[in-house]
Amino acid sequence: TYLGAELSKQQGKLLTYKARGEFCLVGTDLGEFRVNGELKSQFRLLGKEASVKATGYIKNLTPAFYTRHHHSRYFVWDVTGLKNSQRVYAGGEVYVGQTRTNLSAGVESIQNYIYYGKEGTPEQYGGNLQVISARIKQDFRYKAFGWENEVAYQLSSEKSILPLPQIAAYTNIYLDFTLAKVLHLQIGADAHDHTAYYAPYYEPATQQFQLQRDETPIKIGNYPIINAYANFQLKQARFFISVYNLSSLFIKPTEYFSLPHYPLNPMLIKLGVSVFFNN
Repeated sequence: TYLGAELSKQQGKLLTYKARGEFCLVGTDLGEFRVNGELKSQFRLLGKEASVKATGYIKNLTPAFYTRHHHSRYFVWDVTGLKNSQRVYAGGEVYVGQTRTNLSAGVESIQNYIYYGKEGTPEQYGGNLQVISARIKQDFRYKAFGWENEVAYQLSSEKSILPLPQIAAYTNIYLDFTLAKVLHLQIGADAHDHTAYYAPYYEPATQQFQLQRDETPIKIGNYPIINAYANFQLKQARFFISVYNLSSLFIKPTEYFSLPHYPLNPMLIKLGVSVFFNN
């Protein structure tokens, strides 16, 4: 049984805010609480919309029942003594419509972090773990030409407990136009990549991501996934063709994995038709 409240102001642009909190009064999650808030200001800058936003939360989370108990053919555990996890986050975001720029950054502190260790069972890190992140998104648009870019940086204070790629990047370049006033076309290509890191292994028996248990851990990353696509829309019908993983044509098959022991699909072509029957 939870008791909660919300306070918000959504009208106006100079200052809007939203705060919400809930606290568990009765039950096995007694003492669990979540408090989050958002403060935003919108204004005009050189004739375009701009905004500044601050977000944050404080959480005291009880370990879930199915984290503490699991009984199946391959894994059985009943973990006792897991403490509540405390998470504190503070971040901010700046958007400038004139340049189509979005900047954001944040830091999170986690106490008693629960994760799945090398044996596939839940474990708890009793110390304090910090995660720092920053992101920049920059879009360009000129007539039919569009180019979207995004780069993220993140750093974990305990890489052996919470491994993260330090840099991840995405780009999408395309042409978007209409032929003869009836046929809408979008033709382009996108790519995404991240720096190498010791990615978690996915264990299908528990459906969880766990730390690698190999004596020689495998690094995943530094492999760009490039896709090409073309979309055609004629009245109520949309046709598309996409080519997935063009990178496999010029990079050795042993070098691309999405996760340890999970190779990516080689290049493949997809075709499709979508028809809307509503008016």
